[in-house]
Amino acid sequence: LGEGGVHLVEISPTFRKLQADALQSFSGDGLSLNWYNTLRDVPNDDDVPTIYIAHEFLDALPVHMFARSADGGDWSEILVDRKKPVQRAISLDPAAASGIAGQAALSHTDLELKLSPRGIETPAMRLLLLPKLRALKERSEAGGAKLNMSDLKEVEVSAAVMEHALDLGERLMSNAAGGAALCIDYGYEDTPGRFTCRAIHNHKLLGDLLELPPGEADITADVDFGAIRWAIESAKWKDDRPPSVHGPVSQAKFLQSLGIQYRVQNLLKSKAITSKQAEDLVLGYRRLVASSSEHAEGMGEIYKAMAITSLPKELPPVGFG
Repeated sequence: LGEGGVHLVEISPTFRKLQADALQSFSGDGLSLNWYNTLRDVPNDDDVPTIYIAHEFLDALPVHMFARSADGGDWSEILVDRKKPVQRAISLDPAAASGIAGQAALSHTDLELKLSPRGIETPAMRLLLLPKLRALKERSEAGGAKLNMSDLKEVEVSAAVMEHALDLGERLMSNAAGGAALCIDYGYEDTPGRFTCRAIHNHKLLGDLLELPPGEADITADVDFGAIRWAIESAKWKDDRPPSVHGPVSQAKFLQSLGIQYRVQNLLKSKAITSKQAEDLVLGYRRLVASSSEHAEGMGEIYKAMAITSLPKELPPVGFG
């Protein structure tokens, strides 16, 4: 670390300052700290394989939301709009607004979700929704999850997730040393047919995405792993060598393939373990591998694991064979 330094992808100046403060104690060892706005900006060393782990990262990236009319006709995009017209330039940042003459600060209470005009395609509808609908139809006809397209009323598409997956794939394939990525998140491969984007504050689900000011609530959406696979396998790659995509598989299957149950059994046999530690260990294990129907907080099925590697498809990583 002292020679290569630490490379952080962070766009927020506030969080960059917090990260610098947290890592300051290592600066005496000659550790250099470097910040970047995107993954593609991070230097790539051909002598070092890329090892990438994303745990509950992709769900924080933005999504576009599309809704179909009640009569099953036209699609619209869900957009954020002002409740009342404002004559002056506006800002959601009160500090920024106060420093610009004639600019008004806009509260989150002045905003609402609106459907784009019926019958008019937004850019996101042309670039994201229509390809998504075609991919869903093709997958259904090819033997995937059966889907009645006429029943589909709500669709989410995250261009940011697909862009990140493509950037990661490019990084793996352009690096002479190769590499692999492991993504673990709650998500799906076939569309759930409903919106999953939600706002959470203090571990509680809010009733409205705009209930709190920007930055006060966590906005999250289930990860569309099928879209990641589609984006990578549909892209053009140098020398026709795409990255290999494995999964998604359930978190339960992934962890059990790695032998989590044997690890738990061995720990429980330890003479040093207390009854409280043993109880917590068993509860933690069940939470990780059980489904929500088996355990109130079961994560085994809702969480999925996906691997992206520079190796041939015939060489799956452990847990995906």
